[in-house]
Amino acid sequence: MKKLLIISYHALPLDVVASYRTKAFCDYLKENDVLPTLVTHRWEKEYKNEWKYHKSNEKELYEFNGNYNIIRLPRPNETVKSNSSLVTLSYWLKGEFDLHLSNSYKVFKNFLFQHLKNNRYDAILAIFSPHFHLKLAYEIHKKFKIPYILDFRDLWDNQVVTKSYKPTLKKDIQDRIIQYYWKRWLGKSMYFSTTSEKWLKLLENLTPVKGIKVRNGHEISEISTKKFKTNKFRVAYFGRIYQYQNLKVIIEGINLFIKQYNPKNNFEICLIGIKSVDQFSGSDIFKSLISKEFIKEYDYIPKKELIDFSLKKVSTFILPNLNEDNGSFFVKLFDFISIGRAVILAPKNGSENDLVLGQIKRGLITSSPNEIAEYLGKKFLEFKSSGVIESLIDHDLLASFHRSKQVENFAKHFYKQF
Repeated sequence: MKKLLIISYHALPLDVVASYRTKAFCDYLKENDVLPTLVTHRWEKEYKNEWKYHKSNEKELYEFNGNYNIIRLPRPNETVKSNSSLVTLSYWLKGEFDLHLSNSYKVFKNFLFQHLKNNRYDAILAIFSPHFHLKLAYEIHKKFKIPYILDFRDLWDNQVVTKSYKPTLKKDIQDRIIQYYWKRWLGKSMYFSTTSEKWLKLLENLTPVKGIKVRNGHEISEISTKKFKTNKFRVAYFGRIYQYQNLKVIIEGINLFIKQYNPKNNFEICLIGIKSVDQFSGSDIFKSLISKEFIKEYDYIPKKELIDFSLKKVSTFILPNLNEDNGSFFVKLFDFISIGRAVILAPKNGSENDLVLGQIKRGLITSSPNEIAEYLGKKFLEFKSSGVIESLIDHDLLASFHRSKQVENFAKHFYKQF
């Protein structure tokens, strides 16, 4: 069995999309004859439910699981802040792009350089982001000669692959410096993995090292195919909404549906756990453009409860697509599909989101508000006739999109390197 050291800032109980990618590697690599040891932070809550900072002399914690080991390092308070462009540039020129995590980088580096004196691993997996994971893998390789793999669940800025990307002078300088260091760090790696074809091509243009595609997938192992009765026809969206998602087409389609079918008290738009992102509020846009009588906002719901709610209450999911394909693949699309509900994805942009939903035929992909209104109308009439939510569960499909399958693909490629 090969031993793999995983470096990841984002890990459970930190409940973000990135932590579930890390969790998948930990959960399923051993099934493929790879024993992972994860190095991350001690994510602990304190007063007011905030994530705790630790003192510099606090110790690491060790957790042992049947499938993996975890080493949790103290999380230091971050003190490096800069309003000076020259100071910021001085960090960039050293390959340090996470000024807000400079102390975390030092904690990880100090521990790992000591730990690796007495503990041997066959390889290291460093998951971006943050950048310092990539830098650490490179530095460890130089000092200890341990081969490494770099995993990219995002680019440093996903918009760099779009045709409309026009950076400011400062952003252009940052992009060029990041590309310089990514080329260096990728150049010494065994291989790299990422989640989409578009990002694979960009990264292979930076280095002769070849990459593989490892999607995110879903964590749902089993789902009920029971038919549920509901008192309302509900369309839903959960998670964050970003400013580069196009809300216009779906909102226009919903308004046309309301105008044509007059659903009154029988229709509800569920916005679940929608948080503002960089002062952009997607829920406010929905509320400003659609009659508030049809909108119901829900606070964050834990994953298991969210799935249960969706099974029993939701008829159709809506997914505002990106204005322009930037290589991102919506993790929530896997969730929507796996819950067994139709998905309205709009507008079309030629992305892998379009491709996957089109292949599995589990909803509507369109740039036409009229088509959205017609589709919702059809679903609404079905609801009025039976009151039952249609289940679109395909167990083989469910299994093929599970994170375990993605990790299996990763492990097969991993073993080919030895």
